[in-house]
Amino acid sequence: MHDKTAMFLALVAFGCSGAEAPVQLAYRFDTTQGNAFTAELGHEIDFSMGDHAMHGTRQMGAGYTILGESARLDSAKASMIWGENQQRIDTRHLAGVVFPLTVPATGGPPTYDAGSLPVIEMGGQAGGAVPANILIDYGFPTLPTEPVTTGSTWSDTRSHPRLEAFMWVMADVTTTYRVKGQSTIDGTHCVEVTSESVGTLSEGSHDGEAQPYAGQLTGSATWCFDPESGVLVQMVGEELSDGVSAGTDRPDVLIKQTTKIEIRNIATRERE
Repeated sequence: MHDKTAMFLALVAFGCSGAEAPVQLAYRFDTTQGNAFTAELGHEIDFSMGDHAMHGTRQMGAGYTILGESARLDSAKASMIWGENQQRIDTRHLAGVVFPLTVPATGGPPTYDAGSLPVIEMGGQAGGAVPANILIDYGFPTLPTEPVTTGSTWSDTRSHPRLEAFMWVMADVTTTYRVKGQSTIDGTHCVEVTSESVGTLSEGSHDGEAQPYAGQLTGSATWCFDPESGVLVQMVGEELSDGVSAGTDRPDVLIKQTTKIEIRNIATRERE
C-alpha cells in the first residue's frame, strides 16, 4: 500500500472507537522548498527591587524556513516597553540570514553552530544579544519513540538558558505530553497533543556577570503534529515563572513573568 494512503487510513482510524491505529510521530523536512513557520513570543514582566517596581512588555516574532539541515530567518521583529519607555529594535539586517541546525527525528531542541546563529540586539535592559533560537526551539516539542494512540503519554527533561526580564537564567524543565486525539487545522489532519511543564530556575546572569537566582516555572501548551508530512502544524502555549535574585549589597530582585508562545506552519504543498 502507498505510504501516504496508509497514513491517511491511520488518521481516519485515529480516535475512532474500536478502530484506532497507532501513528508514528517523527520530524521530516523538505530540503528543496523547505517548511515555513511564523513564531510569536510575548513576555509580560513584573519587576521589583526594594521600593522600585516596574512593569514591562517584550514582544518578539520571526518568520523562518527549515531547509533540511539549515534554516533561513525570513523576517524578525522585536520591541520592549519598560514603564513609559518604548523601544523598537532594528532587525532588518537579519532577514535572509541562513544558518545550520540539526533536528533530531524525535524532536527536542535543535543543535546549532553558535557562531552562525542570528541574534537580536535587545539592549542591556531587555536581555542583551538574544539568539534567534529563543523563538525557533518552541517549534520542536519532543516526540515519542513509539507509535501513539489517544491517551498515550511521554515526558522529557530539558536544561536551557531562559530570558527572565533582563536576566538570563538556567531552566531545568520536565514536560509531560498526552495525545488528546485527532484534529483538523486549515484542512490538515493532525494529532493533537497537550503538554504540562514544571521546572526550576537558577544560575542567573546579567551583562555577563553571574547573579544568584532561584525560581519556579509552570507551563501548558496544545499543539498539533501532521504525521504524514512530519512537521508541526501549530503550537500555542503559556508559561508562568516567578523568581528572586538575592543580593548582599542591594535589595533582592523579584521577577514574575508570563510568557505566551504561538508557532504556525505556513508552508503549503501539494498532497497526493
